[in-house]
Amino acid sequence: MSTKLAFAPKTPGVYEQNRMQEILRQIETQWNGGAANLGFLQSGTGATAGTVQAELRRTYYFEQFGAVGDGATDDTADVQACINAVLSAGGGIAKGTPGKTYLVSKTGSNTVLGTANSYCLLVPNNVIVDLNGSTVKLANSANASIFMNSTAGTTQNTDVELLNGILDGNYLNQTSAASGEMACVYLYNVLRPKVKNIYAKNARQYFGRFLACDTGVFDDLRGITSYGDGWSFGTSANSQAVIRSLIDNVYSEGCLGTYSGNVGNGIIGVYQYCNVGKLTQKDCAGGLKIQDASQDSNFGELICIGKTNGSVNSGVKVEGSSGASLYPTRISIGSITSQNCYGKGLWVNAINSVSIGQYTGNSNGSGSGASGSDQNDAQVDLSNGNGPNVCSIGRVTSDTPTARGLLVTCGSVAARFDCGSVYVMSPTGPAVQLAADSNQRLHIDRISAVDNGSGMTYALQVSGGVKGRVASVETNVTHSISQSRVTVPSANYDFTVDSIRLGSTDVSEGVVQLGNGATTTAVTCGHIWRDYVGGTSDYFHPIINVTAWTSSAGTLMGTSAIRATVTDGSSGTGFTLNHPSAGAADYVFWKVLGWKVTSNAAA
Repeated sequence: MSTKLAFAPKTPGVYEQNRMQEILRQIETQWNGGAANLGFLQSGTGATAGTVQAELRRTYYFEQFGAVGDGATDDTADVQACINAVLSAGGGIAKGTPGKTYLVSKTGSNTVLGTANSYCLLVPNNVIVDLNGSTVKLANSANASIFMNSTAGTTQNTDVELLNGILDGNYLNQTSAASGEMACVYLYNVLRPKVKNIYAKNARQYFGRFLACDTGVFDDLRGITSYGDGWSFGTSANSQAVIRSLIDNVYSEGCLGTYSGNVGNGIIGVYQYCNVGKLTQKDCAGGLKIQDASQDSNFGELICIGKTNGSVNSGVKVEGSSGASLYPTRISIGSITSQNCYGKGLWVNAINSVSIGQYTGNSNGSGSGASGSDQNDAQVDLSNGNGPNVCSIGRVTSDTPTARGLLVTCGSVAARFDCGSVYVMSPTGPAVQLAADSNQRLHIDRISAVDNGSGMTYALQVSGGVKGRVASVETNVTHSISQSRVTVPSANYDFTVDSIRLGSTDVSEGVVQLGNGATTTAVTCGHIWRDYVGGTSDYFHPIINVTAWTSSAGTLMGTSAIRATVTDGSSGTGFTLNHPSAGAADYVFWKVLGWKVTSNAAA
């Protein structure tokens, strides 16, 4: 049997009743006083108390100042009034309404780098412009940037933000060239800028132009269709670079390069001490470019798909300016992908030090505007720079390049090139070509070259006075009288190749029985050949080591050296062992130690 317990509410005493009435009077007083008397405490450790009124006044809507947002009414003055009100309040958010389109027109200009640059709207210090899913559209014949920071060209702005919306440059309805440069958003000399989740389209010259910006965040930027370039992060000079900034998820498409001397670079910049994630461009007339005074910056993934034209407008470019003595330095890139580019897929030129994890190219160099040297898939030119110029690539993969898969060239400036592996399929011409003078050292661990009938001439072509080493060359092309797998120039005694093989069918070592009673023994091996490379007696051929396999052969070798000579310099039939008269029990072990250019006397 259970006992049910019941509790009756306690009747409040006189003190409790008086206290409750006092609390109700205080709440009534605060409410009658409006939001100014209602307290507000943001969640989170360290938050300080404020009022509901102060919190509400941090956000101003364009419509509160008369903006219509119908895409036909000129809302320039009303949107600017909203932004200015946020400034007067000491900072906060100027906000659009999702789905609306605010039409804006030119209101003035700022002089930047000696040139007047027209604008529609100005964003001052400590103001966040949150488009909130709305569109800001440039009016017909405005010929101006849509947004610009307020004191560009005079003093530094701080904490300028543009977020979450669409910028429409309306380029088909602009009637003349702008005064200076124009962009959907143009920021110059801003500390801690933030441009995030912005879709720019129909730009007259740039989607975004960001110069001399420090400690910024540029994230989730998408641009489609520009008469000029795409997203621009700094120009050539050190003073105009984007520095100490985070940049990620930037996309450009359809940059035509037809406006005012622009070449259609989808994404271009001078980056210093920046962390950059993913940059992608598609169908742009120019390239994705890291240029000039860029330094000490890391890039995650660079992707270029389609178009670009000729050597100037290769797919992905890491390129300095030798005339201005500006060279990219300590640039690290995780991966690069280029496909269907008219010109080169990758162009590294006039640099001090660049490291690339891997490069993948597919069908590059086939456009109507590309020809000759412009058609190489990946090209590294270390001729320019103040030396030593250093480039390293972990892996190069080139599928169906119009010309070479990889070309490395050097001049008289000290330089070094290192590559882990190169895989080239179906090139026209050499799969890999190394061209340098005697100041350079070039090193590749492995070259794999496959020809599917497209006209590969060499798996590896070496020209000039290159010093260095290729550890192995593998190819499906059989050596022939008319065409070597590998060619090295005359007197190039400081360049070696460790192994040259026809897939798995070639052997580089073996045991052979010497001919009984003979002084020569022929060894048949398609892997062994030598190539006359010019001069009076220079041949590129294997260095063959011979050691005793049996004790009787050891005795034989003790009385006289056994010498290996290539029997035919062209056909690849094998080599001959020259030795003293041998017995039936004489076996020797032979091994190709490497390939070098030596004189005929040393062969």
